[in-house]
Amino acid sequence: DPLFQPGPSYILAKAVKERGLNVAVYTGFLFEELMKMAEADENILNLLSNTDILIDGKYEKDKRDLTLRYRGSSNQRIIDVKASLAAGDVILDERYM
Repeated sequence: DPLFQPGPSYILAKAVKERGLNVAVYTGFLFEELMKMAEADENILNLLSNTDILIDGKYEKDKRDLTLRYRGSSNQRIIDVKASLAAGDVILDERYM
């Protein structure tokens, strides 16, 4: 999980963005948890600020669904990070649903 090492993950994401590419991050944490954690570690917010798409939530075997795009279980969300940071709330990215 890149959020276990937010500093190095931020550096990598920033370098990717500087090359004009998009960044997708998979994490077992929920977006809401990350925002709370960011209060104590600015690298988390730095990483999120350089992330386009966040797939959040732990994989749950009992919610496994092979028909979902980019996710393994139905509890996981595909989040538009820039829109969510601007709104202060989770905005799902409907393009990938």
